[in-house]
Amino acid sequence: MSSSGREIIVIGGGLAGLTCALMLQKGGQKIQLIEASERIGGRVKTDQIDGFLLDRGFQVFQSSYPTAAKWLDLKSLNLRAFRNGCLLRKDDSFKVVADPWRNPLDSLRSIFAPTGKLSDFSKVARFRQRVRSEKDPYVLLESPQTTAIERLHQCGFSTEIIEDFFKPFYSGVFLEKELTTSSRMLDFTFSMFSRGEATLPADGMEAIPRQLAKQLHPGTIRTQTTVSEIRDGLVKLDDGRSLSCAAIVVATEMPAAARLLQADSSYTYRSTRCVYFDAGNAPVESPSIVLNCDMNSIVNSLCCPSRVQPSYAPENRTLVSVTSIGPLDRSPHDHVEAVRDELREWFGSDVDRWRPLSTYNIPYSLPDQSVANMEQIVKTPRVTDTIYRCGDYCDTRSIDGAIRSGERAAAAVLADLKSASS
Repeated sequence: MSSSGREIIVIGGGLAGLTCALMLQKGGQKIQLIEASERIGGRVKTDQIDGFLLDRGFQVFQSSYPTAAKWLDLKSLNLRAFRNGCLLRKDDSFKVVADPWRNPLDSLRSIFAPTGKLSDFSKVARFRQRVRSEKDPYVLLESPQTTAIERLHQCGFSTEIIEDFFKPFYSGVFLEKELTTSSRMLDFTFSMFSRGEATLPADGMEAIPRQLAKQLHPGTIRTQTTVSEIRDGLVKLDDGRSLSCAAIVVATEMPAAARLLQADSSYTYRSTRCVYFDAGNAPVESPSIVLNCDMNSIVNSLCCPSRVQPSYAPENRTLVSVTSIGPLDRSPHDHVEAVRDELREWFGSDVDRWRPLSTYNIPYSLPDQSVANMEQIVKTPRVTDTIYRCGDYCDTRSIDGAIRSGERAAAAVLADLKSASS
């Protein structure tokens, strides 16, 4: 493959595409990044409504992500962390859970004392020690796998801790309630949580892709441009124009990538719905995530992002975020009212005064992370001699995985260009 001075076209302005474009730029290539929507970010976007910052679906940035730290100036993001630990909602009451990642013994005592099984204390500590023993957390993804729930049983954890902590917590991480996700992702995410903190940038999650985009040369990014077809050396746009290029990197989310690459489209993915409310008083004072132990409820988790980052809400107001997982079969209005009905049992009549700000339906929140789909976690970026791919479905299903896949695609393009020119 020879560039002959032609551009490399990256399709998709999410974290994978931006990282790929930036690495190609650093490698001396001319880049054009095409994004179908009105602005970059992919699924990592933040809207401003009435002075509130609303991330499109509840998201956090893990400060321990190793690949992201290479491309981002974390200090300038002004990250603030959720309180380590969480609140559990069970049996009409809340339990404060100490940090399960750094102080597993205190955490378990806070959940189960005085009736908890003492054997769980040491098992959580051993689990934490095992996943932290690897200097490179990505090594954990090479271990033999089963389902996450089976791994927990293999570790000997009691039914109490599985039902009262692991299921509520990881259903929110994996976006599925039965924990059929690969045990490799259980190990990897447990390692990430134990090494760092869940944070929010001062300007919302979209500050992350914006920081990457600012490093690209002016004119590199073209938004509101939809690609209808690709072939070696040619990109066709919906408006009928065609762009010739030296190479193409498809950096869209999986459904769009399957269409452009004419690949197997029998993919599965996890869906979420996130409702934001404007509340006068914070329902929980702690900058913690509230986990619902009732797996049959509509509400999976709740938090107040403005308790973590005050910039997320106007002065004297509180932003409340409520996440639900599973089928999106209710209308937005009916969903908001169903959420309000549940939360009224948690917080009383104050919930009736909360003003709905926005409801986000996110059909494609995460690619499938089941055992079959995680057998080969790292997917090859090369599709043909001049067509490449990247995205979180090509790596761990995470912000770091998306960035890492963008790196890998750019490295493949640069290696092929060098080989062709030698």
